[in-house]
Amino acid sequence: MDNNICKFITPKTSAGLTISDFVYEQENTMSGAEHQKPHHIMFIVSEGEGMYRCAREHYRLRAGTVFFAFADLPFCIENGKGLKYYYITCLFSYFCTTSH
Repeated sequence: MDNNICKFITPKTSAGLTISDFVYEQENTMSGAEHQKPHHIMFIVSEGEGMYRCAREHYRLRAGTVFFAFADLPFCIENGKGLKYYYITCLFSYFCTTSH
């Protein structure tokens, strides 16, 4: 049974940031094979432990961890012990420029 909660919103852009959905993952759907998304994702771990794999690196996850998966960069989230997390799907269109 899927206990995940997803809230799709009408995408709006503010200061170059567009957010399209908010998700609470109670059952990890991003485990196993690497995933590659066309958008950026911000994750916030709410419970449990796990591992984030990206660019041949491994990062430990636990409650309170905030991390990003960037567009077109393969990643995987491995469930350790009761891993639950929130994520926000977003696109960035803001580029910093400097003037001289």
